[in-house]
Amino acid sequence: MVGHVVAYDDLLNAVIVSAGLFMTAFPFSSLVQLAHVAGFALIVTGLVEAVGASRRRAGMLRPLH
Repeated sequence: MVGHVVAYDDLLNAVIVSAGLFMTAFPFSSLVQLAHVAGFALIVTGLVEAVGASRRRAGMLRPLH
């Protein structure tokens, strides 16, 4: 079960990095447009994280050392 959580985290990290590369690679016509795209990306990432966290059981989480 822990492997599934690690794979999910790796996939989400890849999506976040890809979104960051997209925002830096393509020029936006204004700072406002960039802020809207970045804000939308942050909201979607937060929602995905919240749904993923709510579906995890406490036994699946790794302790921090």
